[in-house]
Amino acid sequence: MIDANGDPVIEDGDFKAGESTLQHQEHLLTLEKGEDHGQPLIGVGIGSFLLDDGDGTELKSIVQQEFEADGMRIGKLTVKGVELSVEAEYG
Repeated sequence: MIDANGDPVIEDGDFKAGESTLQHQEHLLTLEKGEDHGQPLIGVGIGSFLLDDGDGTELKSIVQQEFEADGMRIGKLTVKGVELSVEAEYG
């Protein structure tokens, strides 16, 4: 698990483990391509879409590609203006 600053959570002298799907999703959404030097081709870069006046088609396509490439199955994905709703899980 990671905290709000992106640092590992340590409890009782050990890394805290737990359900991290939402953290992975947030990481993929906010990460710009090239920002992760170990995996420079991943990331949606949602910040670059905030002022976009498009219909959300491109954002929806990129989110779907990135989540599926990471091994998630998407149950629901909608984009309305700057609102993004995703229901996805691994497996």
